[in-house]
Amino acid sequence: MYRAFDCSSSNEHIHELLQRYGLRSSLLRLKIIGILQDAVAQGRSISVRDVHEKLHALELTVISIREALKRLSAVGVIVANPDRTYSLAAEALLMLGTGQQPQGRVA
Repeated sequence: MYRAFDCSSSNEHIHELLQRYGLRSSLLRLKIIGILQDAVAQGRSISVRDVHEKLHALELTVISIREALKRLSAVGVIVANPDRTYSLAAEALLMLGTGQQPQGRVA
């Protein structure tokens, strides 16, 4: 079991999460995890299109976002749900200390 991170900056816990999964921190990954945290707080999962809409200021393509989501899913940070939405994986939720249960079924 993991404890919540002791965060000195608003994204430090996400940096640590990505590092534990062997991933470098990139602006896109930080933003995606933040968006998924917001979705968890609202009790829902989120689609590629939803992520794209929330990241419109970064001028990224849907393909770039989809690839980032696939990579995060491949290492287990997020879960690709059967309805083509994404959620934070249960272990990531514990590591981030959200106290929320994962949405959707684990694929």
